[in-house]
Amino acid sequence: VLREGESTDLKSLLCDESVVVGVGDIYSDEILFHAGLRHDRQSDSLSIQEVRRLYRSVVEVVVEAVKYRGTSIEERQFVDVFGEPGGFAEHLAVYEREGLFSPTSKKPVQKVKHKGRWTFFCETQV
Repeated sequence: VLREGESTDLKSLLCDESVVVGVGDIYSDEILFHAGLRHDRQSDSLSIQEVRRLYRSVVEVVVEAVKYRGTSIEERQFVDVFGEPGGFAEHLAVYEREGLFSPTSKKPVQKVKHKGRWTFFCETQV
C-alpha cells in the first residue's frame, strides 16, 4: 500500500482507488480510528509498527463491514444483492458520530473538512 519515495496524507491514501478499492470516507475514518492514526498524518512518517497496525485495521474493518453486508446510513442507502440494507452502521466508531464519545478513548469525536472531504476522528489518534 505504501509506495517508497512517495508521501501523502493517510486519508487520501486510503481513499485512492489505485491503492485500495472501495474504502471511501466511511471505511477510511473507521480504519484510521482503529489503527490509532490521524487522517492528516503523512504516510512516510509511519513506523514499521504503525504500517502493520494500519494494514491490520484495513483487513479487520473491511472484513467486519462485509460480515454485516456493508453500511447503510441516512445519506447513503446502500443495499446488498438481495435489496437489504447493510448493517455495519450500528458498529461505526467515529463516522457520523460528531460530539459523541469514542468507544475506546471516551473522548469526543470531531468532524473536520480535510481536502474537501468530511473526516471524523478522535483527538487521541496520532
